Amino acid sequence: SMSIAIAAPQIGISKRIFIVDGDDESENGVFINPRILSTSGYLNDFAEACLSFPCDIRLHIKRPTIVELEWYDEKKVYHKKFIGEFTAMVVQHEIDHLDGILMIDRTTEDELKRNKNKLERTLKKKAKFKHPVFNYNIGNKTNK
Repeated sequence: SMSIAIAAPQIGISKRIFIVDGDDESENGVFINPRILSTSGYLNDFAEACLSFPCDIRLHIKRPTIVELEWYDEKKVYHKKFIGEFTAMVVQHEIDHLDGILMIDRTTEDELKRNKNKLERTLKKKAKFKHPVFNYNIGNKTNK
């Protein structure tokens, strides 16, 4: 499964919105004020990538397999549904962005050590990126 998603804070917009565009068209769209109501299932372990890091950095993160999510779409229509597997990971990753949490905050010490050099290059902004590293508005959780 392949999916590209981006959260508004990644492009300097302090709103609780993210967009998903992936293989599973039923899960694509605009997610406004998303909220995880519950999580269940065993933990999945995906090697996650992020547009705010160079493409060659993938960090293993364990997340619940199923999330019950509520959100509004761009037409202000309310949605509530259970989302599973790969898309559940994507949704949790994007909601983390809205809360100022990066994948480096969720992964293990071993993963950080394994990617130490790449991550240090990123943090010093000396790496050559295909995507810019955006400034996070950490702690800015207000809905404007």
